[in-house]
Amino acid sequence: MPSKPRTSARLVLNGRRCQCPTCKEYFSTITNFDKHRVGDHATGKVCVDPESVGMAIATAGSSTYWITPSKDGKFYDSE
Repeated sequence: MPSKPRTSARLVLNGRRCQCPTCKEYFSTITNFDKHRVGDHATGKVCVDPESVGMAIATAGSSTYWITPSKDGKFYDSE
């Protein structure tokens, strides 16, 4: 993982958009947040680079956050 977050949000964090309390990256959905955490609760979960699990950075206004491209290669801000 990079030492500094590569995303920044000036968006309202709600049921869909979230920020990882560990690496401080922003994600478009809880599903995307979960994709970047590996391990189990017993031994501890750790963050992995979102790019390594297929995500890309999207921009909305002055905010950036991680999203997963759809099968058609386009990016959508949804679950």
